[in-house]
Amino acid sequence: MQRLVVAISLFAAGIAGASAADMAVKAPPPVVAPVTSWTGFYVGVNAGYNWGSSDPSTSITCGPAAVGLCYVDAVLTNINLLGANSRFDTRGGVGGVQAGYNWQSGTWLAGVEVDFDAFRSAGSTSVTGPNPPFAGSFLTIATSVRTDWLFTARPRLGVVWNNWLFYGTGGLAVTNLKANWSYFENTASAFESGSVSTTKVGWTAGAGFEAMLPSRWTVGVEYLYVKFDNVSTVSTNMIRRGVPLPDNTFRHSADLQSNIVRVRLNKLF
Repeated sequence: MQRLVVAISLFAAGIAGASAADMAVKAPPPVVAPVTSWTGFYVGVNAGYNWGSSDPSTSITCGPAAVGLCYVDAVLTNINLLGANSRFDTRGGVGGVQAGYNWQSGTWLAGVEVDFDAFRSAGSTSVTGPNPPFAGSFLTIATSVRTDWLFTARPRLGVVWNNWLFYGTGGLAVTNLKANWSYFENTASAFESGSVSTTKVGWTAGAGFEAMLPSRWTVGVEYLYVKFDNVSTVSTNMIRRGVPLPDNTFRHSADLQSNIVRVRLNKLF
């Protein structure tokens, strides 16, 4: 009987020990990490690079008052063809400041942002073609485009994942677009020039991502595409063989489209 009691005691002790061991290895319930809050006002700086293109045109018409002083139709046609095929690339640096506000609901984010950048986007071309009506004659049209600043105002829509924000954006873009043109024909030393400088309203669209750092600093990368339609001017200052020919009317135009990639650093308050 004594042996039976000892055996039962040892069996009970083993079960209790196993239960205690099971309790010791059970993992605690998972702790759900709070979603990083991006709500608030922010300011920051950015820097990057841009590349794009311009598709200019130059055309000429001759008024009826200039009969006898106009180019022959074949020359007019050559100038118009040459002026319609002068697309060129633009490029340059970009850098400036931005400010905005975020509203976050769960993992979704909506916001607004404005920025102002030094935006050096410039390019030029010179196209030369033969002038068949005159032996040894050629025509040259030169074009350049430049801008020095960029302002945008854009809503942002995005999604928050852990401490990352992924977003799309688009809206208003404004710049001052400058363009210059010149025409030269060697046979009669004919030349003409035109220029324009105007504030131009366009549009922009893009996307980006940011990471939240300690103390609510954020760092990220953003891509924007900006588009500005044609600026144009009309010139009647052609001179040929030293004689002004104001009835020869040149019409010039040029646009600008650019891709921007920039690194951003913000402080979220």
